[in-house]
Amino acid sequence: MDRTYLVECFWPEVTPAALSDASVRAVAAARELSILGPDVRFLGSLLIPVDETVFCRFVASRAADVERASTLAQLPFGRILESVELPGDDEAGP
Repeated sequence: MDRTYLVECFWPEVTPAALSDASVRAVAAARELSILGPDVRFLGSLLIPVDETVFCRFVASRAADVERASTLAQLPFGRILESVELPGDDEAGP
């Protein structure tokens, strides 16, 4: 069963351009791992400039696979947390 994970990265002086580059690396790392076996998908990221923090979202069966993808992507992560997603207003339907 696939789970959603939030990768927390404390990243002083991160810029949107640096995050964009990291996102490209995260996509490539997830694809590389998926070719080797574990299905890992990078869903995107969220930058919180005031906290110098980035949250990256992945889908995988295990946190260990997300850790491997994050390491391959050279993300400066501190924690990997399983998360629960709920649909927003646009996804909830009529």
